[in-house]
Amino acid sequence: GEGAWAAAAPAEATLFAWAFPLAGARGTGLVPQSDEERFVVFGGFVYFDGLSRVCGVRAASPGVGLAFDGPNSLLDELSHGARVREVLLERGLCNPASLPSLRDCGVDEHWWLAPGQQIADEDGSAWPHGAFVCLYAEPSAHLDCFFACRPPS
Repeated sequence: GEGAWAAAAPAEATLFAWAFPLAGARGTGLVPQSDEERFVVFGGFVYFDGLSRVCGVRAASPGVGLAFDGPNSLLDELSHGARVREVLLERGLCNPASLPSLRDCGVDEHWWLAPGQQIADEDGSAWPHGAFVCLYAEPSAHLDCFFACRPPS
């Protein structure tokens, strides 16, 4: 395909998943200088071929890559948005926001929802290609949102 998917993924990729930053990488003071260091500190995407073999890795970085729509309010855009927050926190699924741009906006924690992943009575139809959920610290939880991955074009 073309567009964001083609810019980010190897030609043989049929599936991708988010890889969170390594635990403990935040707070080390490391200023990433290479793709490998960006992957360790910020996380990134892992791409798989039709046989579920890794065929590529891309560190999270501003610029060319996958594109996302949002922010979409958890409370306004979803029927059970408050419950999504509760479930993510109750199950300990969230990770500290790793990208400085997220932290600068007040995002406390985030989580990757797989394409169409069902959670907290939400059927996943709002993120058919996956999404990042961004949770803010109390008392700013009303700002909780998600960024849905745009479909490959």
